[in-house]
This record gives sequence, structure tokens and C-alpha cells, in this order.
Amino acid sequence: MIQDRLMINDDKTEFLLLGTRQQLDKLDLRSITVGNNRISRSPCVKNLLSRCLQAPKLWNGLPVELRQATSPSSFKSRLKTYLFKKYFYSL
Repeated sequence: MIQDRLMINDDKTEFLLLGTRQQLDKLDLRSITVGNNRISRSPCVKNLLSRCLQAPKLWNGLPVELRQATSPSSFKSRLKTYLFKKYFYSL
């Protein structure tokens, strides 16, 4: 990671194990080591979408032909056209 200029912030970096209670009870993993850094397990996670972008509602509000794009570049192109038509042709 150092060669890529990425560093772990020891005060902020945590990991989270996901699984059923039965699966998690089989593990006794309180920390992991990455390079020379010891990373602690987090007991919970924040939902960053709970306060804001209502992504499913926005996605479902897009036209079907836009949502059915078969590649990221096709989606970007269609989204750009859709937004230009929606906001500039209505002026």
C-alpha cells in the first residue's frame, strides 16, 4: 500500500464481520493485521444513505430505457442526454 501512497489511519480504520449470529459465534476475531497496522473490529456500521441521495427512489424515477443501459458508458451517455433534455429544453 505504501508504494501506492495509501496509508491506513489507525484512529479511523475498522473492519466489520457479517454473518448470522451462529456463524459469528464460531469466530473469535477481534482484530486483524495489515502490514504493520493492527485494525480493530467494529461492533456496528453506519448507514450513510439513511440521511441523504434516496437512491432507489431516484433510480426508479429514471426512464426505463436509461435503466436498461447495458454498459456504464451507455448509461452515462443516456443519462447526459436525459438530463440535458429535462433541464435545458424546458427553459
